[in-house]
Amino acid sequence: MFTLLANRRNIYVAALKAERKETDKDGYLTGAEDKIYDRPAKYKVVVSQRTGNAFLDPFGLDLDYGYTFVDDTAKQRFAEGSLLWIDAEPCNSEADYMIVAARRGLSNTIYAAKKL
Repeated sequence: MFTLLANRRNIYVAALKAERKETDKDGYLTGAEDKIYDRPAKYKVVVSQRTGNAFLDPFGLDLDYGYTFVDDTAKQRFAEGSLLWIDAEPCNSEADYMIVAARRGLSNTIYAAKKL
């Protein structure tokens, strides 16, 4: 599936770099995890309508997500858990979505994003 350049929108993605388990002052694990993200980078992808169900079946029926977006490369560029800015720029707001699923096809990758 190839995408038209006119249908692409700008999104910003901060990739999940590492997860670090927090410890208390004595060195014992607290059970909390601290996630470390890269700086947000700008990408052009095709973002679906907010309530559409065109790509519902690839992710199953019990996955809760708000948007899907298509990247026309077969290589998976974004990892699950990465932060997204779809309706805003990262310089003046917190991330509004997180990637919760990714499904690769022969010529593209479909991602599901959930509202934070």
